[in-house]
Amino acid sequence: MNIVADIAKGERLTFLELFQQKHYDVEIPIIQRDYAQGRASSREVREVFLDALFNYLEEGLPHRDLDFIYGSVERQDDGLNRFIPLDGQQRLTTLFLLHWYLATLTGNQAAFQSTFLRRQRSRFTYETRSSSQEFCDALVAAVIDLGQLLPPDEGKQNRLSKTLRDRGWYYLSWDQDPTVQSMLTMLDSIHARFHSRPEFYGRLTSRDNRVITFLMLPLQEFGLTDDLYIKMNSRGKPLSPFENFKARYEQHIDELPWKNAGDYTLDFGDGPVVVSRRTYFAHQIDTTWADLFWNYRGVGGPYSSFDKELMNFIRVILSAAYALQKSAGKDETLEYLFGTQVVSRRPDYSDVISYHNYQQFGALSKKAFKLLTGTFDCLSNGNQPIRVHLPDTFHFDEQVVFRKVLDHSLSQEQRVQFYAYTGFLIEHKGDITGLTPWMRVIYNLTVNTVIDGAEEIASALRSVKELLPYSADILNQLTRLKTTAVDFFYRRQVQEEQLKAHLILKTPEWGQAILAAERHGYFLGQILFLFEYSGVLEWFEQHGHCNWSVAEDLAFLSAFQHYTASAGAVFATIGTAANKDFIWERAVLTKGDYLPWLTAWRRNFLIRPRDRDYSWKRLLRLPPPSAHADDIYQQAQQRDLVKQVLDDPIFNREDLRGSLTLICKNRPSDWRRYFIRKPALIGYCSQGYIRFFQSEHNIRLYKHSQQNHTQVELYTYDLWLRELENKPLGLPFDYCYYQDVRTGDEQPGIRFTELKLGRKTYRMELDYQSEGTTFEFRFYKEGGKTSLEAYQAELTTVLEAQELEWYEQDKHFWCLADTATKAMEKLLALSKALAELKATL
Repeated sequence: MNIVADIAKGERLTFLELFQQKHYDVEIPIIQRDYAQGRASSREVREVFLDALFNYLEEGLPHRDLDFIYGSVERQDDGLNRFIPLDGQQRLTTLFLLHWYLATLTGNQAAFQSTFLRRQRSRFTYETRSSSQEFCDALVAAVIDLGQLLPPDEGKQNRLSKTLRDRGWYYLSWDQDPTVQSMLTMLDSIHARFHSRPEFYGRLTSRDNRVITFLMLPLQEFGLTDDLYIKMNSRGKPLSPFENFKARYEQHIDELPWKNAGDYTLDFGDGPVVVSRRTYFAHQIDTTWADLFWNYRGVGGPYSSFDKELMNFIRVILSAAYALQKSAGKDETLEYLFGTQVVSRRPDYSDVISYHNYQQFGALSKKAFKLLTGTFDCLSNGNQPIRVHLPDTFHFDEQVVFRKVLDHSLSQEQRVQFYAYTGFLIEHKGDITGLTPWMRVIYNLTVNTVIDGAEEIASALRSVKELLPYSADILNQLTRLKTTAVDFFYRRQVQEEQLKAHLILKTPEWGQAILAAERHGYFLGQILFLFEYSGVLEWFEQHGHCNWSVAEDLAFLSAFQHYTASAGAVFATIGTAANKDFIWERAVLTKGDYLPWLTAWRRNFLIRPRDRDYSWKRLLRLPPPSAHADDIYQQAQQRDLVKQVLDDPIFNREDLRGSLTLICKNRPSDWRRYFIRKPALIGYCSQGYIRFFQSEHNIRLYKHSQQNHTQVELYTYDLWLRELENKPLGLPFDYCYYQDVRTGDEQPGIRFTELKLGRKTYRMELDYQSEGTTFEFRFYKEGGKTSLEAYQAELTTVLEAQELEWYEQDKHFWCLADTATKAMEKLLALSKALAELKATL
């Protein structure tokens, strides 16, 4: 049975006509769930429906259909017919309450009772519970003065329900009936919304201008069985968010300002039939499209139906459609639709967006409908999961990304890629010729462009939309486009894709070489630096094409393959045990200072492989041509340091570690030599950050990125690691350790404590003084500043013999050593003298 095929048989009726014209009594069967629209948890559903009824009555236009009402008709013992709804219970109950209220508001209670009351029993009733039946009977028979309602409880709008509960005919046991409580809640909402519109009664009950109607389909005409009835109604659960969305959206489709009927067709077995957009959506969502999503039920959890997955899918499509219609700029609605981290912390945020929300957002446009149905259609695959069109999953994993759509876990890049993928299928009506190069280009552009938030996602989507008409032949199109013709995406990456398009189209050898380089696990499509190293980029920028000679082609290709192999070998080790002692970073330091600046004082070693802002991948990325000339020059110099290592005669990609170790033996004389000589200094910087305080003689190493984490000073920490840490030097102090600090005002350094001489205890500090570029010893008596007389005479003699001078202002002995070697010599000599003194006291 196909109800959609027989919708013409539906009879358009008003609620009153069910009783007055058809002479039906209406009974909600026992197998139906309780009345739900009045539940406290269904506030949005209730308000949306009442808003719709209010607007229909205010406009007064005829035949505002509330969709279909399905049910069976049974002959009663008294010879009258009873209509038992299969679908439409909620709408019928709300209409019953609205008729009662407006009749009461306008003094037409007698007319209402003449229609709905027979032998003191309500002709609209519930079979679910006897208390529900009794309440309906009492409500229809009741006479209420809406001008004399009791005052509401504090913080509530319950004047009407409170008054009804106060009546003598109201039984307290009815408070336990969820249908009765929902009816009371609905009556309060109706009162709040309709109390000032008595004219609505005439419009609601008019026989000449039937405003609010529905199409009634008696089940017997379609051969529906009791089994089907039970199957559709035995759940006893509230409608899911998807079911609510579907019902309201189907109605909304007809309300959109279409200029023509469209070209939607369905085949019900007798050949294609032209149908309305609403009919097409309603049929497909229950059949063909549902078959696709049935394969993915449980993606959202082991006990989930596919309703949740469908709502997530719809959200992705409708948010993309909304973004495509908006102009550039910040938009809170975009943040909400995309579910960004910023908006997800808002108290009103939900991962499930209702129809009402979409309507408020303005996200249910004609273009949104076209994109939604087009995406559904292009992915549908009979009873099977989505088709896999791509030869491999490197640039786009169709199954994985689709599951992320259903699980609401797309990354920013994947969201754009999914739109590009489905957009291609829609644009070319399922013809996948050109899909592979298209998704390769989209992958390269999205992965190598910063897409942080909703505004960037929207801009990326709009840029993809501009390219979609050319997507079947994207390589040829790229050779004709100017870089600026592709909005949003990083300009250098666009230029790179254009250069690669020229070369891929030029010869198969270039195509193979480029695709191999792109797929390197570290480069991921960003290889413009390889074209720069091999001289190809310079030629391309000068000529705008790659029409060089055969000899030049061989030379360029050979150079490109050489640098691809060399750089590929190096960057395959980044973040692995093969580079655990930062052999690569230290080798580049031998060529020069490659560390990029984060601020005016912080710099970075690039030791975090996937750091977006500070990694080798970022350093190798060419800046846009519009960048400041000084930045372009500086970054070119830094990239050239990498090239110098790859060009070094010692470098050998077959013996990578051995050759880099030999390169590291060529140490410069400035601050770089310390890091090259002692990799643990780089290792201390877990996130790669160091700070230069005005000069290379005042360098702090940061354990983490911020200054309020621990930090050490370069030269004393180097001395500590090389000469003192875990070294049995026989020092007379009980403790020797390195003191790190958490602010720039504190002084880190080496500390020697608990030197006990007789009854007195002393300590010593070894710091680095950047102003004089020297190491400084300070010898104190424990317990605070004290005069020279407090020191033992024997100790004073030893300290002075070791060339330590008394500093009266700070009450300590001190001396300087201008190199680390002299500092160690002084430390050992002083320690020996103090140890001898300690033995005598």
